[in-house]
Amino acid sequence: MDRKVKDFVRLALCAERRRVPLKRSDISEKVLMEHSRAFQLVYERAQMELREVFGMELIELPLRERAHKIGVSAARRATTHKEKTSSNTFILRSTLPAELRRASLIDWGGDTAFYGFVLTVLSLIYVHERRLTEDGHAHPQLQSLDETLHRMVKMGYLDKLVGPDAQADDAAAAEYRWGPRAKVEVGEAELTEFIEHIFGEHAPVGLAESIKRASGADTATE
Repeated sequence: MDRKVKDFVRLALCAERRRVPLKRSDISEKVLMEHSRAFQLVYERAQMELREVFGMELIELPLRERAHKIGVSAARRATTHKEKTSSNTFILRSTLPAELRRASLIDWGGDTAFYGFVLTVLSLIYVHERRLTEDGHAHPQLQSLDETLHRMVKMGYLDKLVGPDAQADDAAAAEYRWGPRAKVEVGEAELTEFIEHIFGEHAPVGLAESIKRASGADTATE
């Protein structure tokens, strides 16, 4: 059992290093194998080791929205697809106090520009009632916009939705929303602090409340 726990922890850390979600099917195939029924026991012990040794914990991701097309009602989806209730995919999230997470403890290397762009895009989506269409501009230190957005979708930071009659590659018809990783990894309070930090000393009075209103926090979502 101890070996299974260590293998589980190692697999979770490797997946996080690559910034890809860890699937339950991969855990069963690569760690549990013929002992798949022991998932819950191994999971709980792995969680304990991750928290105590690494200051991290496994969090199950919410379901992606990208399976839903814009303008298609939940009732219509229910007649054509069996709705999932669990994603069965996990990521690691830090359990360290906020002040330690803000410290410069991680060297992002060449990905510094990318993760800064991620926060910027998530901020723009947040203050546009949590949805945003592509505008075609590129970041000078990144790849093409399409490649960067595709990477963000693959990593779970974004969900890309298209209209019911649009082609999947029709950028003009695409709408982006927070993906499952963003929902569990980026807190709304921390994102508000990020936006306030960008404004700095020029931040207008009541900026936090304006950000909340712009996010549509009091408006029912689709």
